[in-house]
Amino acid sequence: MTTGSDLVYGAYQKLGIKPSDSSISAQELTDGIIVLNDMMMEYEAGGVLFGYSRIKDSADNVRIPEGTENGIKSQLALYLAPELGVEISPTLGIQLDTSITRMLRILSKPLNVKYPSTLPLGSGNDCNNYTIFNDRFFEENEKENF
Repeated sequence: MTTGSDLVYGAYQKLGIKPSDSSISAQELTDGIIVLNDMMMEYEAGGVLFGYSRIKDSADNVRIPEGTENGIKSQLALYLAPELGVEISPTLGIQLDTSITRMLRILSKPLNVKYPSTLPLGSGNDCNNYTIFNDRFFEENEKENF
């Protein structure tokens, strides 16, 4: 399970601030958790539904859909960069561009759509007893059109 500190630490690594063998100070971790919560609540309010709920401690497990962890780290790095006085590298810029698209694709679920009865037959609104000579143009018509 991913924790808040995993996401914050990953964002710092993407910014090139912390090498893999160093640790983050308690203040950096707290600031990162605050920014993470704000960022995720902003996404939720904007309709990008991760199912995220605020975390209070860096050791708390973060409930995010599988496959979105890297994208969230990249987006968090974008949010942390101005506070840390760091410029986004071109490589990270490309990752940011693709990460939001990938996350939205992961979060998108196809809808089952029932065609309305006012849609003409033959336009995706099929009828099992369709015949070429005597059928109604709309399913709910009382009389035949042809």
